[in-house]
Amino acid sequence: MYNLKPDATHQIRVHMSHIKHPIIGDPVYGNNKSIRKGVDSSLRDFILNFSRQALHAFSLELTHPVSKQEMKFVAELPDDIKTLIDALNSYD
Repeated sequence: MYNLKPDATHQIRVHMSHIKHPIIGDPVYGNNKSIRKGVDSSLRDFILNFSRQALHAFSLELTHPVSKQEMKFVAELPDDIKTLIDALNSYD
């Protein structure tokens, strides 16, 4: 189990931008110029208009601060990210 600080998504976003792989949909650290040249215009438009940050945690585990009970939450991949993955996988 990882103990993530509240700013963990910020750290991920900064790191990914630093290594020239910004998170799709990140309004602060995203970089539209990092989309490869030659990418189909419809895929480019889809990426540029993605409505949120393409980040998702499948599973989170934590210790409840009051009861000290171990808690686990699981969330399947949202449809918009599934669609994004399919679009990216279809790119040659």
